[in-house]
Amino acid sequence: MDSQRAHHTITSDGVILGATVHGQGPPLMLLHGIENDGDLCWQEVLPHLTERFTCHLLDNRGRGLSGDHPDLSIPRMAQDVVEYVASLGQPVGLVGESFGGNLALIAAARSNAVDAVVSFEPTIISLVGEQEQAVMGQAIAGMAELAEEDDGPKVDDAAMLGELSVPVLVVMGADTRPFLADSARFVVEHAPRANLHEIPGAGHAAALTHPEALAEAITEFFLIARRSGEERLTSMWN
Repeated sequence: MDSQRAHHTITSDGVILGATVHGQGPPLMLLHGIENDGDLCWQEVLPHLTERFTCHLLDNRGRGLSGDHPDLSIPRMAQDVVEYVASLGQPVGLVGESFGGNLALIAAARSNAVDAVVSFEPTIISLVGEQEQAVMGQAIAGMAELAEEDDGPKVDDAAMLGELSVPVLVVMGADTRPFLADSARFVVEHAPRANLHEIPGAGHAAALTHPEALAEAITEFFLIARRSGEERLTSMWN
């Protein structure tokens, strides 16, 4: 049964972060894309997850339940994820869509409390050609501006990806844009424990068009990743 509630925490720079929380079971933190908020991005996927997981739909600063702040840099928002995870006091799985997929990977490299990551079509701006930028419009242009302004870790940093010690599943639509397919494969090539999963017939909006298939991939991955983690811990102590 889904009993909706809210969870808030205050960041080290004084921003109130808020998330709607649904379901029961091990915690998953779901991170939205650059043009969405948590509820809008995950509304179709959520019903397929809440019987197995407690889902935290975090709103980025300046969106939804979260307060605003002039610092909207990628490193700062990734640190928001780290601090929200810490507020839960237990291991957390991260699921990110598009820009949220970038944040999930960066935050996982910074936090010891993240136990696994699903990144759906992370966006590596350096792989976008000028023609494709023009087609995709303002959203991609805004991400490019953020990337240029930030000095912190980025998803096209192979060294940062190489520091990821947790299992990672990179999900992409089989019919997605070429640069998004290239982005997904780049992450899989450089994150030590990453695997790739394709959703047939899907594009970048799979959270809306193929929610059941995406939820199935998320569920199966976390069940396997956490079972493997428990087995490793057991072998360490026996």
